Amino acid sequence: MASSKSQGAYGFDPSGLERAAKAAKELDSSPNSKNAFELSLKQEEVKKTEMEARIKELDIQRVAIDHQERRKTLEKEVEMSKQKSLFDDKLAKERYQQQLEDHARMQEMNRRRDEESIAKQEQMRRQTLEYEHQLRVEADKKRILSREQAKIERLRSTKDLRYEEIKLKEDERRRTLKEVWTTNMEVVGTGLKGYLGNFSNLASLAGGLTLAFFGFQFAKAAGRLSTSIIEARLGKPSLVRETSRKTSVTELLKSPFVKIYEQTLVKGRFMPTTTTQREKDILEGIFINPDLEVNLKTLAHSIVNRKKHYAPFRNLLLYGPPGTGKTMFAKSLAKHSGMDFAILTGGDIGPLGKDGVTELHRLFDWASTSKKGVLLFMDEADAFLRKRTTEKISEDMRNSLNALLYRTGSASYNFMLVLASNTPDQLDRAIHDRVDEIVKFDRPEEKQRLQMLYHYLLQYCSPSSSIRKKLINVIRDPRTLVFKRTEIGMKGVDDEFIEKIAKRIDGFSGREIYKLVIAWHDAAFNKQNAILTPELMEAVLENHIDQHKQREEWNKTIIT
Repeated sequence: MASSKSQGAYGFDPSGLERAAKAAKELDSSPNSKNAFELSLKQEEVKKTEMEARIKELDIQRVAIDHQERRKTLEKEVEMSKQKSLFDDKLAKERYQQQLEDHARMQEMNRRRDEESIAKQEQMRRQTLEYEHQLRVEADKKRILSREQAKIERLRSTKDLRYEEIKLKEDERRRTLKEVWTTNMEVVGTGLKGYLGNFSNLASLAGGLTLAFFGFQFAKAAGRLSTSIIEARLGKPSLVRETSRKTSVTELLKSPFVKIYEQTLVKGRFMPTTTTQREKDILEGIFINPDLEVNLKTLAHSIVNRKKHYAPFRNLLLYGPPGTGKTMFAKSLAKHSGMDFAILTGGDIGPLGKDGVTELHRLFDWASTSKKGVLLFMDEADAFLRKRTTEKISEDMRNSLNALLYRTGSASYNFMLVLASNTPDQLDRAIHDRVDEIVKFDRPEEKQRLQMLYHYLLQYCSPSSSIRKKLINVIRDPRTLVFKRTEIGMKGVDDEFIEKIAKRIDGFSGREIYKLVIAWHDAAFNKQNAILTPELMEAVLENHIDQHKQREEWNKTIIT
């Protein structure tokens, strides 16, 4: 109630003013009042300065924004002018392109119009020519027809006369033939009647006919027998890939001259070859290790002198890596021991199927007809003579293997079986039992590699110095008498260089060394002067060494 009275009549409270006045008096009476007032003035001035700085900053920002807006406006105007110029250029190019297309279209229309005009003219000319040709043909037909009709009329006029003349001649000929036939038959009948009327003549006729019949049958049988003998002597079984036996008349005629050529020119001998020389010739050109050489010499001696001892042939098994001289030794053994040789491959028997047994019997029968004896050399024997207990082979292959085992079950005086294999452990146990001698061919050592290099280099990469070698080249290629033969020469190749090569080709087989020399031969011929230099030999050698390493890696992969 008191508060409401104190507010006054208008609701204003004067106590607040009183407190404010009281506070002002206290402030004035305070010693720091003046400092507080000055401080407030300074604060007001600072706020005023800050406000002016803020206003200037805002003015600067406004000016920068105005400049930025003005720059954007200018850039937009430049961009619009640029787009306008580009659009004007595009319109100009399109108008020019349209003009070019219209011009080209007009030219194409004119060209088509000209072509159509030319085609029409050509068609009219062709029609004119065809019409003229048709008129000429009709005129020629009419002329020929009138000429033929005139000829027919002339023939018709003389036809009756010629017909009568021909009829008279034919009647005369028939009468003459009839009279001759009647006369001949009368003579024959009279003779037969007189001949057959005698019994002795009748018996002679019957005996002559009987002898003629039996003579015909005997000639027929003799022809078959002679054919089989000739086929056995000159024929060649299908399994044989290569043989020294003469299988044609041409080879028989050439045989004496070939023997003279080999005896005089190749071997350089004018006297017959002795037994000792034959034993040496077997290993001629075959470079093998000393231990193997002694073994083969003993074997060659026993084979060459088997006729003196009346001993049967011995079967051999040659095994070792490829290219070590197995086939070369077998051929040389057959050639210089006085035997024939026949080369076959074990892989050829499998595809024959049921005919394999027949062909094998035919092969051994053919070998039995040779008076000198036949060396049957079977290369890659492990492809056919595999173990029957562990290997899965077909029934036909098994029968063929049994047939070979049957024909080789006992020692033979007609043939000698030589088997070559890279994996002899895979051969059947019965095959091992048929073998009398096992010979291992290994890769050549350094000495043998050096001998091979000298041998093949003298044979293929050196000029023909001796007269005998020149004669051999002329016989092999008679064209050298007319055309000069290019000779290969070697420059800078000495013994020391060849010995280094022999050391570097460690592990090479004999066939690989032969191929290396042939590669040198071909590389020298690619040069203009046909000179074999150490640099050229080095390049070829590096390539062959890389190839040898690659083959060895492949073989290791196959084995693993």
